[in-house]
Amino acid sequence: MTLFRSLEADTLIDGVKHVVLSDLNLGCTQDYTASISINGVAYISEADLCLPYVRFCCSDVGSEVMVVFRAIDRGKNFSDCMVAVELQDKTVPSMTCPADVSIDCTVPFDIDNLDLQFEGVLVEDNCNAAQSVEEMATMSVNQCGIGEITRLFEIRDPSGFVVSSCKQTISVINETPFVSSSIVWPADFEAACGTAGDLTPQNLSPGFDQPTFTSANDVCSLVGVDYEDEFFALNPLTQECGIIRRTWTVINWCDQVDGTFTTFENVQVIEINNSEAPIIVAADDVSVTSTNIDCTSAEVTVTRVATDDCTLQENLSWSYEITNVVTDESTDGLGNNITQEFETGAYIILWTVSDGCGNNTTVAQNLTVISTKTPIPICLNGISITLDPTTGITELLASTID
Repeated sequence: MTLFRSLEADTLIDGVKHVVLSDLNLGCTQDYTASISINGVAYISEADLCLPYVRFCCSDVGSEVMVVFRAIDRGKNFSDCMVAVELQDKTVPSMTCPADVSIDCTVPFDIDNLDLQFEGVLVEDNCNAAQSVEEMATMSVNQCGIGEITRLFEIRDPSGFVVSSCKQTISVINETPFVSSSIVWPADFEAACGTAGDLTPQNLSPGFDQPTFTSANDVCSLVGVDYEDEFFALNPLTQECGIIRRTWTVINWCDQVDGTFTTFENVQVIEINNSEAPIIVAADDVSVTSTNIDCTSAEVTVTRVATDDCTLQENLSWSYEITNVVTDESTDGLGNNITQEFETGAYIILWTVSDGCGNNTTVAQNLTVISTKTPIPICLNGISITLDPTTGITELLASTID
């Protein structure tokens, strides 16, 4: 009625103010009936606002509404009074939460707008529109994205007390867990050359270098890889040729059994084999001369060199045997260098070189020592001899007076 009185008259009928019915913001109040219609336009007077009842709506809850009561006698005389009505909603609303669900940890979601994927709460109340539902989402997931999301829905009264609540639990699980079949282990490998230091995973081709994963190595898994080598070398000195037992360990930091992280192990065998023997660089036979009076040579040095497809020159193992051709006497030694004095004569040197994989090569080399010292005759004075008394002749040998 207050609104009606604030409006200008759209028309006067028999001196009575009428306004267009559609200009009144009636909200959820009474369904007023127009007292007159002109050219299809409904008009209402103040008297039309008086009805035998008052209707309140949910939009009036919590507010104070002024109600005008009018008493009319038979002479159409009336008197008004106003009453302030405070509308209260005493019905406790009920809520039904979406059902608990499980999702895979690879499924994306917006923690601030979970209604998009997991629906909202259903409120049942006599004034649904008047209820304000608060949602509090709590996410408790580990570094692998596995855990729970809890949605708590609450309705509070004007005093702030919770009058209705419900909860939805969203379980975030790994539907495709990381298992042993998810791992492709590196294959065994055979190398023709190299040491354990040369055959690290970084130096091997794909398929032999490190484990790969066919599936399940996603945001739901945190997979670590490590390895440990045991090297059984054929030659501990050169560390060439032998067997590497490489133990691979894959650990899933997102999965535990009885408090222990899940691990997988596999042994990769790497064999280092080489059948190529060293090659001794060709060298001429050695011939030396001596002018020493005792028929020995000066100090003679003989050195040999070899190459190998795997072993470095400094890691090759050398030995030699020297045999006197005349006396068949022999001596031996180690190394690729001989420095010594020799007596006049002929010798055979057998050189043997070995690589780090046990391959050997032997070659012979002739060594001849020739004395070039000419003899010096010495005349001895005062030698006397006796002639044969029969013939008067005697024979004098050089060896007799040597």
